[in-house]
Amino acid sequence: DIKPSADFQIANPELYLATLDSSQAKLYVELNVELGRGYIPAKSADGLPVGALPVDAIYTPVHKANFLVESIKLGEERSAERLVLEIWTDGTVSPREAVSQSADILINQLVPFRALEVPVAEQARLGGGLLIPPDQYDTPLDELGLSTRARNSLRRGGISNLGQLVEKSREGLPPLPGLGAKSRGEVEELVAKLGFPINFEAEEKGE
Repeated sequence: DIKPSADFQIANPELYLATLDSSQAKLYVELNVELGRGYIPAKSADGLPVGALPVDAIYTPVHKANFLVESIKLGEERSAERLVLEIWTDGTVSPREAVSQSADILINQLVPFRALEVPVAEQARLGGGLLIPPDQYDTPLDELGLSTRARNSLRRGGISNLGQLVEKSREGLPPLPGLGAKSRGEVEELVAKLGFPINFEAEEKGE
Protein backbone atom coordinates (compact mmCIF):
# COMPACT_ATOMS: atom_id res chain seq x y z
CA ASP A 1 0.00 0.00 0.00
CA ILE A 2 1.06 3.57 -0.60
CA LYS A 3 1.85 5.28 2.66
CA PRO A 4 -0.05 8.56 2.92
CA SER A 5 1.67 11.82 3.70
CA ALA A 6 0.61 15.02 5.38
CA ASP A 7 1.30 16.79 2.07
CA PHE A 8 -1.21 14.86 -0.03
CA GLN A 9 -4.19 12.53 0.15
CA ILE A 10 -4.72 9.34 -1.85
CA ALA A 11 -7.86 9.80 -3.94
CA ASN A 12 -8.39 6.09 -4.65
CA PRO A 13 -6.65 3.74 -2.19
CA GLU A 14 -8.18 0.73 -4.01
CA LEU A 15 -6.54 1.52 -7.35
CA TYR A 16 -4.78 -1.54 -8.85
CA LEU A 17 -1.02 -1.04 -9.13
CA ALA A 18 0.68 -4.39 -9.70
CA THR A 19 0.53 -8.15 -9.07
CA LEU A 20 3.27 -9.99 -7.15
CA ASP A 21 3.51 -13.69 -8.11
CA SER A 22 5.25 -14.80 -4.90
CA SER A 23 4.44 -14.45 -1.24
CA GLN A 24 8.11 -13.66 -0.67
CA ALA A 25 8.23 -10.91 -3.28
CA LYS A 26 8.38 -7.29 -2.25
CA LEU A 27 7.86 -4.16 -4.30
CA TYR A 28 9.33 -0.79 -3.43
CA VAL A 29 8.28 2.15 -5.57
CA GLU A 30 9.12 5.82 -5.23
CA LEU A 31 6.47 8.00 -6.84
CA ASN A 32 6.99 11.51 -8.13
CA VAL A 33 3.85 13.61 -7.55
CA GLU A 34 3.40 16.81 -9.56
CA LEU A 35 0.70 19.37 -10.22
CA GLY A 36 -0.66 19.73 -13.72
CA ARG A 37 -3.69 20.15 -15.92
CA GLY A 38 -5.27 17.94 -18.54
CA TYR A 39 -3.37 15.02 -20.09
CA ILE A 40 0.41 14.98 -20.48
CA PRO A 41 2.04 12.06 -22.34
CA ALA A 42 5.17 10.45 -20.89
CA LYS A 43 8.47 11.88 -22.06
CA SER A 44 11.80 10.17 -22.55
CA ALA A 45 13.56 8.75 -19.50
CA ASP A 46 16.70 10.71 -20.39
CA GLY A 47 17.85 12.70 -17.40
CA LEU A 48 15.87 10.58 -14.94
CA PRO A 49 17.46 8.30 -12.33
CA VAL A 50 18.26 4.73 -13.36
CA GLY A 51 15.18 2.55 -13.11
CA ALA A 52 12.72 5.44 -13.42
CA LEU A 53 9.69 4.68 -15.60
CA PRO A 54 7.91 7.75 -16.98
CA VAL A 55 4.16 7.26 -17.37
CA ASP A 56 1.41 9.36 -18.89
CA ALA A 57 -0.11 11.83 -16.46
CA ILE A 58 -3.86 12.39 -16.32
CA TYR A 59 -4.58 15.42 -14.17
CA THR A 60 -8.19 15.99 -15.11
CA PRO A 61 -10.52 14.84 -12.32
CA VAL A 62 -13.38 14.13 -14.73
CA HIS A 63 -13.33 10.62 -16.14
CA LYS A 64 -16.57 10.72 -18.08
CA ALA A 65 -19.41 13.13 -18.83
CA ASN A 66 -22.74 12.79 -20.61
CA PHE A 67 -25.56 15.21 -21.27
CA LEU A 68 -29.18 14.88 -22.21
CA VAL A 69 -31.70 17.52 -23.27
CA GLU A 70 -35.28 16.75 -22.30
CA SER A 71 -38.46 18.53 -23.34
CA ILE A 72 -40.66 19.56 -20.44
CA LYS A 73 -44.03 21.28 -20.12
CA LEU A 74 -44.56 24.50 -18.17
CA GLY A 75 -48.29 24.80 -17.86
CA GLU A 76 -50.67 24.01 -20.69
CA GLU A 77 -49.20 26.25 -23.38
CA ARG A 78 -45.55 26.78 -22.49
CA SER A 79 -42.79 24.28 -23.16
CA ALA A 80 -39.10 24.32 -22.30
CA GLU A 81 -36.02 22.14 -22.28
CA ARG A 82 -34.10 20.70 -19.35
CA LEU A 83 -30.41 19.88 -19.39
CA VAL A 84 -29.39 16.69 -17.57
CA LEU A 85 -25.68 16.21 -16.83
CA GLU A 86 -24.02 12.93 -15.84
CA ILE A 87 -20.47 13.31 -14.51
CA TRP A 88 -18.00 10.80 -13.13
CA THR A 89 -14.85 12.03 -11.33
CA ASP A 90 -11.80 10.45 -9.73
CA GLY A 91 -12.88 11.58 -6.29
CA THR A 92 -10.56 14.55 -5.96
CA VAL A 93 -13.55 16.79 -6.69
CA SER A 94 -17.24 16.03 -6.64
CA PRO A 95 -19.34 16.18 -9.83
CA ARG A 96 -21.04 19.29 -8.46
CA GLU A 97 -17.66 20.98 -7.91
CA ALA A 98 -16.55 19.97 -11.39
CA VAL A 99 -19.60 21.62 -12.96
CA SER A 100 -19.15 24.75 -10.84
CA GLN A 101 -15.47 25.11 -11.69
CA SER A 102 -16.18 24.48 -15.37
CA ALA A 103 -18.82 27.20 -15.34
CA ASP A 104 -16.37 29.64 -13.73
CA ILE A 105 -13.76 28.87 -16.38
CA LEU A 106 -16.29 29.29 -19.18
CA ILE A 107 -17.54 32.61 -17.78
CA ASN A 108 -13.99 33.96 -17.47
CA GLN A 109 -13.23 32.92 -21.04
CA LEU A 110 -16.32 34.73 -22.35
CA VAL A 111 -15.88 37.96 -20.36
CA PRO A 112 -13.66 39.59 -23.06
CA PHE A 113 -16.53 39.25 -25.54
CA ARG A 114 -18.64 41.64 -23.44
CA ALA A 115 -16.41 44.52 -24.53
CA LEU A 116 -15.76 43.21 -28.01
CA GLU A 117 -14.71 45.89 -30.45
CA VAL A 118 -15.11 45.14 -34.12
CA PRO A 119 -12.07 46.45 -35.99
CA VAL A 120 -13.08 49.03 -38.56
CA ALA A 121 -11.01 49.29 -41.69
CA GLU A 122 -9.29 52.61 -42.21
CA GLN A 123 -11.56 54.89 -44.19
CA ALA A 124 -11.24 58.23 -45.87
CA ARG A 125 -13.56 60.84 -44.40
CA LEU A 126 -15.37 62.99 -46.91
CA GLY A 127 -17.55 66.04 -46.42
CA GLY A 128 -20.71 65.60 -44.39
CA GLY A 129 -19.23 62.71 -42.40
CA LEU A 130 -19.34 60.38 -45.41
CA LEU A 131 -16.84 57.51 -45.18
CA ILE A 132 -15.31 55.58 -48.06
CA PRO A 133 -12.65 52.81 -47.88
CA PRO A 134 -9.26 53.87 -49.34
CA ASP A 135 -9.25 51.12 -51.95
CA GLN A 136 -12.68 52.24 -53.17
CA TYR A 137 -11.68 55.91 -53.04
CA ASP A 138 -8.77 55.28 -55.41
CA THR A 139 -10.82 53.34 -57.97
CA PRO A 140 -9.91 54.82 -61.40
CA LEU A 141 -12.64 56.14 -63.67
CA ASP A 142 -11.71 53.48 -66.23
CA GLU A 143 -12.92 50.77 -63.82
CA LEU A 144 -16.31 52.36 -63.12
CA GLY A 145 -17.95 51.39 -66.39
CA LEU A 146 -18.53 54.95 -67.56
CA SER A 147 -18.67 55.90 -71.22
CA THR A 148 -15.63 57.47 -72.86
CA ARG A 149 -17.38 60.85 -73.13
CA ALA A 150 -18.25 60.87 -69.42
CA ARG A 151 -14.73 59.81 -68.38
CA ASN A 152 -13.07 62.46 -70.53
CA SER A 153 -15.38 65.17 -69.22
CA LEU A 154 -14.65 64.23 -65.62
CA ARG A 155 -10.88 64.15 -66.24
CA ARG A 156 -11.00 67.63 -67.76
CA GLY A 157 -12.65 68.73 -64.54
CA GLY A 158 -9.78 67.31 -62.45
CA ILE A 159 -11.63 64.13 -61.42
CA SER A 160 -9.66 60.90 -61.94
CA ASN A 161 -11.12 58.46 -59.42
CA LEU A 162 -14.30 57.57 -57.54
CA GLY A 163 -13.33 59.38 -54.34
CA GLN A 164 -12.80 62.67 -56.13
CA LEU A 165 -16.10 62.25 -57.96
CA VAL A 166 -17.97 61.66 -54.72
CA GLU A 167 -16.24 64.61 -53.03
CA LYS A 168 -17.08 66.95 -55.89
CA SER A 169 -20.67 65.76 -56.03
CA ARG A 170 -21.18 66.35 -52.30
CA GLU A 171 -20.78 70.09 -52.86
CA GLY A 172 -22.48 70.05 -56.24
CA LEU A 173 -20.71 68.84 -59.36
CA PRO A 174 -19.53 71.95 -61.27
CA PRO A 175 -20.27 72.43 -64.98
CA LEU A 176 -17.87 70.34 -67.04
CA PRO A 177 -17.22 70.62 -70.79
CA GLY A 178 -18.86 67.75 -72.66
CA LEU A 179 -20.84 66.51 -69.68
CA GLY A 180 -24.32 66.87 -71.09
CA ALA A 181 -27.61 65.61 -69.76
CA LYS A 182 -27.02 62.03 -70.94
CA SER A 183 -23.52 61.74 -69.48
CA ARG A 184 -24.64 63.50 -66.33
CA GLY A 185 -27.45 60.97 -65.87
CA GLU A 186 -24.95 58.15 -66.46
CA VAL A 187 -22.66 59.45 -63.71
CA GLU A 188 -25.55 60.04 -61.34
CA GLU A 189 -26.88 56.51 -61.84
CA LEU A 190 -23.45 54.94 -61.31
CA VAL A 191 -22.69 56.81 -58.08
CA ALA A 192 -26.18 56.11 -56.74
CA LYS A 193 -25.70 52.37 -57.41
CA LEU A 194 -22.51 52.48 -55.35
CA GLY A 195 -24.45 53.96 -52.45
CA PHE A 196 -23.09 57.52 -52.55
CA PRO A 197 -25.35 60.56 -52.91
CA ILE A 198 -24.59 62.94 -55.77
CA ASN A 199 -25.69 66.52 -56.28
CA PHE A 200 -25.83 68.32 -59.61
CA GLU A 201 -27.34 71.44 -58.11
CA ALA A 202 -24.25 73.55 -58.78
CA GLU A 203 -24.18 72.54 -62.42
CA GLU A 204 -27.87 73.24 -62.83
CA LYS A 205 -27.39 76.72 -61.33
CA GLY A 206 -24.42 77.31 -63.62
CA GLU A 207 -26.51 76.45 -66.64
